[in-house]
Amino acid sequence: MRRIQLKKQKEKALDSLDLRTPSGRKLRF
Repeated sequence: MRRIQLKKQKEKALDSLDLRTPSGRKLRF
């Protein structure tokens, strides 16, 4: 259960980064 929560938190952080920086998508891939 903890792993799933951490994964969700990581995804949320990445999403917020994408929204903040236009180059966020490039950094992701």
